[in-house]
Amino acid sequence: DGPAGFDGWLDEVCRRRPVVLVVDDLQWADQSSLDVLMYVLAGLAGRRLAVVTTVRAGEEGPPLRRWLADVRRFPGVGELTLGRLDRAATGEQLAGLLGRPPHQSLVDDVYARTQGNAYLTTLIVRDVSPDARSLPAGLPAELREAAIRAWRGLSPLARALTRLVSVAGRPRHADQLREVAAATGVGEGVVPLLREAVDGAVLEVGHDGTYWFVHPLLAEVLEAGLLPEERATLHAAFAAALEPAVNVDEMGVERVVDLADHHYRAGHQQEAYRWALLAAEAAERAGGATEMLRLLRRALDLSPQVLHPSESHQDLLGRIRAAAEQAGEQEEELAAVDDLLALIDREQQPLLAAELLVRQNHLQEQTGRAPTTGDAAWAAVRLSAEYPDSVAYALAVAELAAEEVWDGLPSGPARADEAVRLARACGSAKALTHALISKVMARFFAGDSAGLAEAQEAQAAAANARDFFWFTAAADWASNCLDISSANREVIEHSRRSREE
Repeated sequence: DGPAGFDGWLDEVCRRRPVVLVVDDLQWADQSSLDVLMYVLAGLAGRRLAVVTTVRAGEEGPPLRRWLADVRRFPGVGELTLGRLDRAATGEQLAGLLGRPPHQSLVDDVYARTQGNAYLTTLIVRDVSPDARSLPAGLPAELREAAIRAWRGLSPLARALTRLVSVAGRPRHADQLREVAAATGVGEGVVPLLREAVDGAVLEVGHDGTYWFVHPLLAEVLEAGLLPEERATLHAAFAAALEPAVNVDEMGVERVVDLADHHYRAGHQQEAYRWALLAAEAAERAGGATEMLRLLRRALDLSPQVLHPSESHQDLLGRIRAAAEQAGEQEEELAAVDDLLALIDREQQPLLAAELLVRQNHLQEQTGRAPTTGDAAWAAVRLSAEYPDSVAYALAVAELAAEEVWDGLPSGPARADEAVRLARACGSAKALTHALISKVMARFFAGDSAGLAEAQEAQAAAANARDFFWFTAAADWASNCLDISSANREVIEHSRRSREE
């Protein structure tokens, strides 16, 4: 019956009861639907009716923009802007969708790909297990269709340009895109195409003048839709455009990492290996342990395929182990430690072997592996005993002392005292942390709760070593040394300070 017929029916319903009319995703409405809704809003006064509509920012076509301009002049019309969710709110949304608190690694994965878009988050975890630690490979069909809907409305050249942007991997300035577009046949006139993509709610302009996708997942969908040969050609073009005209040390870390990634995805194995190492060094200088770990792992994978690799297999594994420890990636660090222990000759490199055996013990415990035994600690002590002033020997003795104290062996307390002496002598904050904790354990198990000062010193040493796990362990043992019944305020204050630090 047209707008008048619908309005008449709605008027009749409003006489019987209050009504809320909700119109979701108004950006997809056709002109006739907008006309009906305008008719309803124009006759709103006096009726027990509230109208709520939702519009996705940046997706308003010309008909809807004109409609919104008219509606905003009506009395009683208000607007509420809802931004994207932050990481914490995304975690809460996932808990509701999955029925239980998600693993934090899954929250990181989802947030990195949806950037807090609640609708995309709902779609991307639709068939994900509540116990998942990361998202599965690929994207659900419904999500791919939702991400690509606006893109289909662009002209062929604008679609080609946005595919190029997707291969870029991160926001780019127009001049960078122009160079690659000219080299790959898209053409040099990129600004009108960028204008079309922005108006079509496919791209948006960042505060720094770069261009990227309104829905970040669209980049993933578009790149996945390219043929392998097309993808390799575009990555090679980006690598050529980014090749430095200055000294590598003068390049920003993002550009160095981009070069490494583009060479790798273009299939340039020799250059990908070289730039992976350069980018890992740049990431390390910038404090990016996770990025450094990713690039070093790639260099290790590429090493057998390149001529004259600049680093040995053992050296790369050592760097990967150190980067994994710095990034807090315990599973990856344990894998590197296992690989190193299988690779090295323990009698030829006794100090490294001893240190690795102690670290393997710790990581097996921290990652929930089978309970450790004293065998590894004894082996570490035997390997490093000829070097009594070394950090490796101090760590090995501290590990053996902790094992003996925990097992109730009478040799444990004296071994813990020796471990503290060795750690102080070699000056290792990490060895001192372990030694002091073993001494506090020995005191506590003997019924002596006077080890608070040593536990607090262990906390300070762990903080100096930037070792979060052992800082927490030292804080726990310090709490054990406090008499909760008579010093509750002291316990609370210690816990507060430890959490802050």
